[in-house]
Amino acid sequence: MSRAFDGSKESWTSYSERLDFYFKANKITAAESQKAVFITVIGPRTYGLLKSLLQPKTPQDSTVTLDKMKDVLQKHFDPKPSPIVQRFKFHTRVRKQDETVATYVAELRVIGEHCDFQDSLDAMIRDRLVCGINSIRIQRRLLQEPDLDYDKAFQIAQAMELAAHDVSDLPGSKSQHQTPTPVHNLQHKKELSHRQSKVECYRCGGDHYATKCKFIEADCRLCGKKGHLARVCRSRKEKPQQQRNHPKAKTGYPPQPQQNNRQHPTHNLDHKSHPLLMGDSDQEDYPLFTLPSAGKPIVVSVSVNKVDLSMELDTGASLSIMSKDTYSSLSSTLPPISPSHVILTTYTGEKIKPVGAIDVDVRYQSQTATLPLVIVPGNGPTLLGRNWLEVIRLDWS
Repeated sequence: MSRAFDGSKESWTSYSERLDFYFKANKITAAESQKAVFITVIGPRTYGLLKSLLQPKTPQDSTVTLDKMKDVLQKHFDPKPSPIVQRFKFHTRVRKQDETVATYVAELRVIGEHCDFQDSLDAMIRDRLVCGINSIRIQRRLLQEPDLDYDKAFQIAQAMELAAHDVSDLPGSKSQHQTPTPVHNLQHKKELSHRQSKVECYRCGGDHYATKCKFIEADCRLCGKKGHLARVCRSRKEKPQQQRNHPKAKTGYPPQPQQNNRQHPTHNLDHKSHPLLMGDSDQEDYPLFTLPSAGKPIVVSVSVNKVDLSMELDTGASLSIMSKDTYSSLSSTLPPISPSHVILTTYTGEKIKPVGAIDVDVRYQSQTATLPLVIVPGNGPTLLGRNWLEVIRLDWS
């Protein structure tokens, strides 16, 4: 072992352990010989640091043993981290997008090394695997196991991961494996096959998606709002007086008291990274309904988690929503509700605080996607809002 210690390539703990194996491999057992070899191989930079750390003593002093020198350098290079801090990191570690189950578990073991879990480390990793797997499908499967231990949890999660990967590689397979994002950040599929069909931007009327429109910050000369041009403004046929004295929207959901929350403009809605689940963000407002119409609502039949659901099309709603009553009737097929920082605002300015949000598997004809659905109190209709419309292309024929 002739290589000097380099902290940019390995930790001191690892270097010290390899040095112990070097002593054993070369049958260096005498304490003085081990000390001499240690000083020789650690390199000039580390030796200079060691001399400074030992002051007023020196490495040549007989009272300075090999263990003493290793301990001094250990405290300098790899001080023992706080168990509380390490446990915080452990319990908040979520599997990253495209991170394999094996890599995720290995990272948990690295963090758990300094958490003082002792004999319960495997049980803690099992719990973290269930909570942080970042896949609703795998998480549900793990929660179904009555006697789930670490080995079984790891085997199930890895098997489902590999199976999904193998299926997606089959020729002619239409399904694509998705890894949902963490509860702090809700992700959608970046590219779907049906996105190759023609689209119409509601900001300018062009043949592209609204999230990529160059007029995303444009001011409408008709209504004064930001995010679209006058030629596609939905207020074109409304009189100014009607805009100021609009009728009260009938939502079927109980309004919330006015709150001083930050307004979230419609044009800023980004479905590639939609902040519906509780994270570090402040509460944000989303427009909910347009003016009530005397005509019949447009109803779209959509499969949600393999359950056929009739949803009212509402292009004035930024988000797709479902009432708590409807959710309760379908709770056996839907995932648990996660907290949400979203605040919905009706056309008349009334606030609705959702119960939370869920991630659901949506199928419309041959199109599939995993999309967010906001759960609100009351018994109103299930609405198909603009966030779904930007992903799913409806058949208007």
